[in-house]
Amino acid sequence: MGDCKKYIVTAQGVVNPKSKTKALSIFKKRSDNNNYTYIDITRETINENTELIDDDYLNEDKNNHHLSFKKIWKFWINNLKKEK
Repeated sequence: MGDCKKYIVTAQGVVNPKSKTKALSIFKKRSDNNNYTYIDITRETINENTELIDDDYLNEDKNNHHLSFKKIWKFWINNLKKEK
């Protein structure tokens, strides 16, 4: 299949330091164990006042807990460019 690189990408919705540290540790360990590249876009999507994901990035479908791809795709591209 060639040199296909795999990624684990996250944006932490809860920025409680203890919860975030635990979640990041789990994702980072999973990345390392599977030779994936870990990308975190929390900084780009966080609302500094509420310390939660900014409502601007939430999915239009209120039943979908994933962020809106239409609103965040540039963050992925920018991070992928840094990987080169």
